[in-house]
Amino acid sequence: MYFTTTETYACPPRVLFNLLRRPAILLALVPPEFGLTLIDGPDILDVSALYTVQARRWGLSQKIVTEVVECREPERLVEQQQRGPFRRWRLQRDFRDSANGTEFTEQIEVEPPSGLLGLTLTAARIEADIKAGIAWRRERLPALILGSSD
Repeated sequence: MYFTTTETYACPPRVLFNLLRRPAILLALVPPEFGLTLIDGPDILDVSALYTVQARRWGLSQKIVTEVVECREPERLVEQQQRGPFRRWRLQRDFRDSANGTEFTEQIEVEPPSGLLGLTLTAARIEADIKAGIAWRRERLPALILGSSD
C-alpha cells in the first residue's frame, strides 16, 4: 500500500525539516489515541539513527524500532521500520522551497502484518489511521512552526 500527501507550510524548508527530525515533535504530531510513547532515541535524527516507540493500539502493546535510512538536510528524511507490527513501513519526507514556503510531501509505503495481527490490523484500518494522523498533524503543525526558534 502506498500513500502520498503534499501540503504547503509558511516557513523555509530548513525550519520544517529541523522540526520533523526530532522524535519528540514527531510523536506530538500523532493523535493521542495512537498511544505512542518515545522509549529511546536521539534528540535529533540523522542517518543510521534508531529510535524506539512503545505503541498501545489495535488492542495490543508493541515496540517499534525505526531507523533513519536517508537524511539530506534540508531536503529529505527517510525512515524505515526495523522491528514492529508491519511487514514493511517506509516513510519518506521531502521538503521543497516554494513561493508560499515549503512544499512538504510524505510518501508512506506499508505492508500490513500477517497472521493473527493481520486480522485486526487490516489495510482498511491502516489507511484510516494514516488519514487520521495526517489530518491531526495538519491542524497542529502550523503552531509548532510559529513557535520554532529555528
